[in-house]
Amino acid sequence: MIEAAELGTQHHTRLKAARLLGGYIGGGLLSYEQAYTVLAQALVGHTNDLERSLKTVKDGLAYGAAHPITLE
Repeated sequence: MIEAAELGTQHHTRLKAARLLGGYIGGGLLSYEQAYTVLAQALVGHTNDLERSLKTVKDGLAYGAAHPITLE
């Protein structure tokens, strides 16, 4: 998602991906470290402001973790 995001949609796409993986964290399907690492790696070469993009990822993971996604 992050690598394919078009200009003008990148922030929204990063947030959407982070919220989704955050839901998996909340549901116990992923660890925070796994989700953060995957998203951080996807940002390399796909952002002009890595620090700001990583903040978006952290915020999205936190929001998603509060709204768990489970297999049930």
